[in-house]
Amino acid sequence: MTTAHDTLSSSLLGYRAPSDPKPSRRAWTVASSILVVASLLLLLVFGVIVTNDVDGPKKWLSEGETEVVESENGVVAADDGRCSAIGAEALRAGGHAVDAAVAVALCVGVVNPMSSGIGGGGFIVVRSAETAVAEAFDARETAPSAASQNMYANNPTAKEIGPLSMGVPGELLGLHLAWSKHGRLPWKSLFQPSIKLARDGFVVAPYLAQAIARSEQAMLADPGLHSVFTRDDKILKAGDTCSNPELARSLEAVSEEGPKAFYDGWVGEKLVEDVKAAGGVITKEDLKGYRVEVSKAMEVDVMGFKILGMPLPSSGTLGMSLVLNVLGSYGSPDAVKGSLGVHRLIEALKHMFAMRMNLGDSNFVNATSYERDMLSKSFAEKVQHKIFDNTTFDPGYYLTRWSQLRDHGTSHFCVVDADRNAVSMTTTVNYYFGARMLSPSTGIVLNNEMDDFSTPTEKTPISFPLHLQTSLSQTRDHCLQ
Repeated sequence: MTTAHDTLSSSLLGYRAPSDPKPSRRAWTVASSILVVASLLLLLVFGVIVTNDVDGPKKWLSEGETEVVESENGVVAADDGRCSAIGAEALRAGGHAVDAAVAVALCVGVVNPMSSGIGGGGFIVVRSAETAVAEAFDARETAPSAASQNMYANNPTAKEIGPLSMGVPGELLGLHLAWSKHGRLPWKSLFQPSIKLARDGFVVAPYLAQAIARSEQAMLADPGLHSVFTRDDKILKAGDTCSNPELARSLEAVSEEGPKAFYDGWVGEKLVEDVKAAGGVITKEDLKGYRVEVSKAMEVDVMGFKILGMPLPSSGTLGMSLVLNVLGSYGSPDAVKGSLGVHRLIEALKHMFAMRMNLGDSNFVNATSYERDMLSKSFAEKVQHKIFDNTTFDPGYYLTRWSQLRDHGTSHFCVVDADRNAVSMTTTVNYYFGARMLSPSTGIVLNNEMDDFSTPTEKTPISFPLHLQTSLSQTRDHCLQ
């Protein structure tokens, strides 16, 4: 018989855990809260999560719908069923969770280009089942070497739209580094499904159609976007077929030559030429000089559970800790249930979003005191005292001295293989369709990560922007939950 604890493990990972002890009510509430907070952060961005277990068919889940997935050989959860299926196929072929993650990330970049792609960056957390150690791969975009703190003084919108808003992409190098450490399948094989989708075409899903409609002005104005996402000067709609042959060529080159094709080869060279022609400042040297930061994943203990996630410049792990400690400070599981519990959660999230604006790239910003506060239970209690059960406030009540950033245009997925190796990855181009530009020569959507820098970090060359990316896994008693 499946216990509640089995259901929790299955819904996350597709595994049963019949030998695990029955959890206490408090532990169950903490685990449920972790799921709720993480799901809210994801659903605020995507609106849908799609799972695919290796043993069964794909399943689309609408917002608010839940499903328990049980599988002996692994599970993939992405925001597009086609990509979940591609990842599951990599697991069936004997691949490591990282192999599946590479295949999924490439697929999402093709079928959901408004949210991610090889012209963007991401965070990857890889947990080894054998060592129980989690690595954090920071593959976020960096500021170009020509960036400066006053480069947008005469045109503030240039940091949001256009070639000057582009950071140096990191996704491909991050994926390759993780694969070189853990991958089992040939690098080239992981690209083939996405190359086929880009070359032969794919059906436009409702979410992509919605993003295209919201960005219609950009679709019609930018030659690159126009060539891919319009037909006869009309934007594509749900059910239409979309293809991107230039992106297929770029992916083919990277599959054959590795990331060198992008960072020191013809793909990167063509990309830089397109960006420069449009007025951008990224150079071939910026691409050659890009490096992925690898570190031990950040560990946060919350009532017996260990949350493994990204350190700065991701604020997701710190933010998750603060929100959960605020909810825990109410002292009773009943205090965070029902409509009142939802109100308290939303208010805690507002305070967390404001607090994170004090953070930035730890190589350039000293945010030690803010990190300490966000991990502190006593600080969480102070935040809890600022939450009123019958009141909500204007933004100024929550915000500190910095203005809030917008967060959308991002994708997240999770993979667990048969050995219980786990990958949690967030991939992004920042806003919908990033800089609202697509490189005509390469088919790559350009990110606009320069808008994502927190005020403390500013645009320091080679620094990483702040982001609320929550790539994490959850363990208890050294076991993946």
